[in-house]
Amino acid sequence: MRVIFQTNSNITGDGFSFQVFPSCDTLLLVGAEIQTLAGPSWDAFRGQKFNCSYTFLAPDDHHQVVVSVRTRGRPWALYACSRSYFEAYRRGNGDGVVEESIGKLCPEFEVKGNGRVRLHYVSQLSRWFEMQYQLIQCGGNYSKSFTLRPPQNEDSGEYAHNTVCEWRVTAPPQHAVVIEFKYFDMEICGFDSLTIYRGHVASEEQRTDLLCGNVTNPATIMVNSNEALIVLSTDSSNSYRGFLASVRFTPNCNEHVALDLEVPRMSVMRQYAVNISEPLLCIFQASAPPDYRISLEVRKLQLNDIVCRTCSYLEIHDSNEVEGQNLGRYFGGINGNEPSNRTKVFSSFWDMSFKLSANTRQAQRNISFELILQMERTVCGQGEYDLGLNETITLGMQYDNSTRFYEGSIQCLWIIKNKGDVELDFRKLRLKEISQRTGKCTDYIKLSKPYFSRSYCGQHDKSFKIVEAVNESNLQLDFHSDGLEESQGFEVIIRRKSKCNRNYTEPSQVIVTGNHTNCTDYIRVPRGYSITLYVMIVLFDSFDNNYFRVIDVQSNRTIYTNSDIQWETKALITSTNELRLESRRVSSLKFFYFSTSNQFPGGCGGDLAVGGSVGSYLENPSYEGRNSSLCTWKISVPAGGSLRFSFAEFNMGSESNCDLDNVRFYDSVVDDQRLVKKICGSRISDMFTIPKNNVIIVAKKSQNFDGLGFRMYIKEIG
Repeated sequence: MRVIFQTNSNITGDGFSFQVFPSCDTLLLVGAEIQTLAGPSWDAFRGQKFNCSYTFLAPDDHHQVVVSVRTRGRPWALYACSRSYFEAYRRGNGDGVVEESIGKLCPEFEVKGNGRVRLHYVSQLSRWFEMQYQLIQCGGNYSKSFTLRPPQNEDSGEYAHNTVCEWRVTAPPQHAVVIEFKYFDMEICGFDSLTIYRGHVASEEQRTDLLCGNVTNPATIMVNSNEALIVLSTDSSNSYRGFLASVRFTPNCNEHVALDLEVPRMSVMRQYAVNISEPLLCIFQASAPPDYRISLEVRKLQLNDIVCRTCSYLEIHDSNEVEGQNLGRYFGGINGNEPSNRTKVFSSFWDMSFKLSANTRQAQRNISFELILQMERTVCGQGEYDLGLNETITLGMQYDNSTRFYEGSIQCLWIIKNKGDVELDFRKLRLKEISQRTGKCTDYIKLSKPYFSRSYCGQHDKSFKIVEAVNESNLQLDFHSDGLEESQGFEVIIRRKSKCNRNYTEPSQVIVTGNHTNCTDYIRVPRGYSITLYVMIVLFDSFDNNYFRVIDVQSNRTIYTNSDIQWETKALITSTNELRLESRRVSSLKFFYFSTSNQFPGGCGGDLAVGGSVGSYLENPSYEGRNSSLCTWKISVPAGGSLRFSFAEFNMGSESNCDLDNVRFYDSVVDDQRLVKKICGSRISDMFTIPKNNVIIVAKKSQNFDGLGFRMYIKEIG
């Protein structure tokens, strides 16, 4: 500031005086890069009260400004915020309102507004703080490090609907793009997503990652190129806070190590110079033929020094996928002779990755490591099968010399290719029981297909069968064991099942099938038993010349027929042990049956095997007449599962007769049955879960019963 005083000889007066005080009012133009501004200095104000106005302006009202205020040094005490605070304002709504108050705030805080944000700082004392500000843009071109976040609603903080944003990132040559997320919270996949591509063209071949849903600990993503495209896509419903990530560049030191029969073993020795201004991130991917796994031995790891013992580390992952299991993070030491050296880990299958993250607090220092990679044949055998029409596949694992001395855990993956239904006939399944601490399987065989997976463990004395529709997808079986013990193992025979003309002979089964153009199937249970059938869904691919019929084979009597779409479950309680199912132009069919001993009335008791992605129904037998009944059903799902119960209908009469007319649920344990829940009266009970895989249901009806009965839905949950 310059002050000029000028006068001439003709005018005289008393003169003037004035005082000069420093001003902290500031107008700041906001750009795409993060900028930082420190709070005012106490020395400059010479004991005066702080009264500062900071105005942050975007290029136009369509850009969003975000300002965060953080303390420097110690956080402000709570009482300090009554004497030192910020009043925050953003652009008004245009109806004559220039500014809209956000409120009185105390660090730490963040505010945002479209086009303009103003902070008015008031303080009696000197407080240390700094402000960071930048534009939130829906896409753009970037050649420097920046903060990645979506445009958000000013009030709710949620990202916008019906938005497509594209960020094009270009790093210097011989560099890679690194994206480090602080949080990630979006709608589930299929609705909103963040997609990352290698290069600047959005194509399926160049896609590296697809992110959606809520991710608790989002992984750091590296694009193995100096160019990347990040695309945000949102629909018209449901939005969340979005994501916050830093995008930076690192020298491209990524490598791929391929082991094969000619090169089964390889030594990987590397040395790098790391400086304080440019952290290093290197990702190594190793692969072997499908029938092999990879062992990694750490021979030398010299990454850190006495100044910082955890600045750099080597992290090993089981598989090359981002979500691969973490096999350990190793920091090494000053001389490379720390306990992490000579460590040996194994991949589950034929691929492995390890990440080197290097930082230093010195101007520059050298780091180095030596690893031994070696491929080893697994005990799993062939990993991929194409199931032919009349072919059977036998998979198994047992305790023998090959597994007894097998170093590390046993991990097997089998892929079954087939179009249509597949039957899995488990002849033997003897694995460790479910963990009493976690309630989950420790050793298991896992069956997976799109949108469904189920793990089996424990001791099964009887063989059992499962039928799964594979259609255009593949069926995947994973086997895991920390180490088989004597008499343990499993054996499963896999067959292709035709769509039509099947015989169902299990005592209880859930059937989901389709494309029954002209089919005849049979349900046959042993003599001395009767069938209870629940027809849950019947859909047709034509409105003409279609039907689904259920026929009692013994009497040749049609007990059910339908030619219209059916979504509501129909119960058929029979007195026969053999039913014929005739279908024409049926596109989708879902039913469930169980068998009851003829010592009891039809539908009164039986063993129900509930499993898979489809639940089962259960309702009372006929309660007509003044007779009493006591029906017992044993409900079971594979070990590791639980049972969930809900009622569509429930009326077991007057509550005054609760001891005589009721439905009871028991936790079924060998030689010990514990009552878990007892329901009576006419009020429909809330849904509940029994965290056991075996439950006994007992329905008791007296001669003076004045109710209608019950109908429940039973579902397996993992």
